[in-house]
Amino acid sequence: MKLHLRLLAVMLLLLCALLLLCACEVSDVTDKVNGIKDDVASKVDGVKDKVSNLMTTTTAPPTTAAPITEAPPSSGMKYKKNADGSGYTVEGHAGTDKDLVIAEEYNGLPVVSIMKNAFSGKKTLTSIRIPASVLSVGKGAFGGCSGLIKAEGGGLYVDTWAIGVGEYVGALALREGTTGIADGAFLGRGNLTSLALPASLKAIGDEAFSGCTALTKITVPAENIAFTVVGDALYTKDMTRLILYFGTGESFTVPASVTEIAPCAFRGRSSLKTVTFEAGSAISSIGSYAFADCTSLSAFSLPKTITRLSEGMLSGCTALTSFAFPADTACTAIGIDAFRGCTALAELCVPAGITEIGTGAFSECGGLAAVHLAVTSGWHVSDRVGNLEIPASRLATPAFAAAALRDTYSARAWTRVN
Repeated sequence: MKLHLRLLAVMLLLLCALLLLCACEVSDVTDKVNGIKDDVASKVDGVKDKVSNLMTTTTAPPTTAAPITEAPPSSGMKYKKNADGSGYTVEGHAGTDKDLVIAEEYNGLPVVSIMKNAFSGKKTLTSIRIPASVLSVGKGAFGGCSGLIKAEGGGLYVDTWAIGVGEYVGALALREGTTGIADGAFLGRGNLTSLALPASLKAIGDEAFSGCTALTKITVPAENIAFTVVGDALYTKDMTRLILYFGTGESFTVPASVTEIAPCAFRGRSSLKTVTFEAGSAISSIGSYAFADCTSLSAFSLPKTITRLSEGMLSGCTALTSFAFPADTACTAIGIDAFRGCTALAELCVPAGITEIGTGAFSECGGLAAVHLAVTSGWHVSDRVGNLEIPASRLATPAFAAAALRDTYSARAWTRVN
């Protein structure tokens, strides 16, 4: 029994020793783990401090970008003061610079236009800056400038101006940002069927659409502040200038608000038979060739407010049989080629207020048999050696007056001296 008690006591002592040993080892491990944690934390804090210092010492302070400066106007640019003294026209450039900038002002006045053929043939020209002051670019101003002209979506552009179209276009939408269409830009493009004008457009040149006889649709965004389309015609926003008729109907009425019809506005519209002017019309100007080649137009009554039949106004109207001046007409002149080729016109009365008849006004009018001049005296025709007076007694005969205007003196300008 005593032996058993001693063995039990020894075993208990051994167990206590074992437990004590384990406790010491766990304590050592815990201390080591805590030491590693402290060491790692210390190193992490050190890295954070280094990163913070690095960011503070190496990041550049924010800077403000330098403003982009416009290139100055090019030297060698040739400007000509307009006849009315209100601005200047660019005539061209005397140098060989590849990049040009047109001045917005010259001698204190705005630069408002570029002359026709101004830069024609400058093949080395690669860029040109056209200022917002320019509202007119003449026909062929950039002809042959192959390095300058940019093609996009069927259109041809120079800076922000549309100057033409490619060989085949059909439907054309001018790119947004286009500010102007040059004179004669789409001249003779019989394959142009529809045109979408951008909101940015503010200028359309003379004869821009002349000969575009297949063009039957034009659209203009409502936000465009310069132009609008009403019915089958394109107008300025205030409806005072009729720019282009693109309809296919037989008749058209010019709104009373219109004071000017642009050159070539109706040219080549072969289906058009009658044109009337709305009551109260105060129209003062009809542009050159405005109704030329309207081969179905049979009659035309001139508004009393028109002071001059423009050049070629009714030329090529082969169906025209009747033309009437109003009794109280303000018209004083019949322009060059005004009735050229009106082969069906047989008779015409020329009122007393007419004092000028332009060269070729009645050329190729084979059917013209009688011209009644209200005033037969004082008529002269230009001659190589001066002015030749035509006897009033001869001009009093309608058949002679018709023959003289149609054939004998058709290539000369007629003037009447009171």
